[in-house]
Amino acid sequence: MAKVDAGFYGQGIYLSSEVSYVEQFSTPAFPENSAVLVVGLAIPGNAYPATEDPFSPKSLLGANRKLGYQSHYVVVNSRGRPERDVTRFRDNELVVFDMGQILPLFIVYLKHEE
Repeated sequence: MAKVDAGFYGQGIYLSSEVSYVEQFSTPAFPENSAVLVVGLAIPGNAYPATEDPFSPKSLLGANRKLGYQSHYVVVNSRGRPERDVTRFRDNELVVFDMGQILPLFIVYLKHEE
């Protein structure tokens, strides 16, 4: 598993069901200015509903999975911070801790317009 940073909501593999949210974290991967999106299925198991702010003293920053849970799930705003008012649901992050929880199905190449 590649490690980019400590991970706001735990040290794991980050997934989202929102393409527009994921795209903001992508960088061009090829000369033709496109990014790669892997589409697949995830088995979250018992998901911990994360509400901790990643910059608070009790955050999940870089933490292992919560005991009794197989993943962490958080509803986030456009800045990646927890959205406490879930009626304003916009984006989400699912953090899984085992590659076996992911089944990649296909690859999509996203063209970034300049």
